[in-house]
Amino acid sequence: MTSSTRPRIILVRDALSQWQVEARLQGSLDIPLSLEGMQETSRIAQKLEGLGKAHLYSGRGQTSRETAEAVSERLGVKVRSLDDLEEVNLGIWQGLLLSDIKSKYRRAYRAWRDDPTVMTPPSGEDIRQAARRAARAINDIVKKLDEDDVAVFILPPLLKAAAACRLTNRPASEIVERYEQNELISRLSDPEELEQPGTPEVPAASTTSGPRRSESSTSARRNGPDPGRVADV
Repeated sequence: MTSSTRPRIILVRDALSQWQVEARLQGSLDIPLSLEGMQETSRIAQKLEGLGKAHLYSGRGQTSRETAEAVSERLGVKVRSLDDLEEVNLGIWQGLLLSDIKSKYRRAYRAWRDDPTVMTPPSGEDIRQAARRAARAINDIVKKLDEDDVAVFILPPLLKAAAACRLTNRPASEIVERYEQNELISRLSDPEELEQPGTPEVPAASTTSGPRRSESSTSARRNGPDPGRVADV
């Protein structure tokens, strides 16, 4: 299959866990869906109906897996879980309230928000490596599918943002901004947007360039019942 016949790719942010409702950074920790999250899976499944020949993939984390299982049941397709679709490990920040991180790790948190490529949380995973593993896994799947297939990936929020940047050759410095936008579904439908084998790493933007984002926006995914936006990448 040539790149001109690649299937559509849909990246779906997984549903809410209780920690995310509480504005805790979950990272790669295994947390089940909250009541709000279980309700949100129905909304996700409804938006994915009518895709035609769909294939469904998720990480092995409980939040992603439970979201994918609900979507799988609604769409009548099997779900395949992949290790490379696990959430980014946020090290010692995992499980902490966002407010506590802002207070205790103020400078590090600001640096991470402005450009996660220049600061990795202690004991955490490099964001570029996480983006690379996810994009590689997605591309490996896509190149084996038929031209009329739709590949749906249920991803945890930070990895979804990282994968979207990597697949569309956007600077990794935009990852946290996309993460905070809280888009529920992103569609990559243009084959030219997909990273091809051997694509060089896109240089990160300077941490001093562009307007500074307000700290009032939460990077703990969502601070209330906002179900997220639906948008195309």
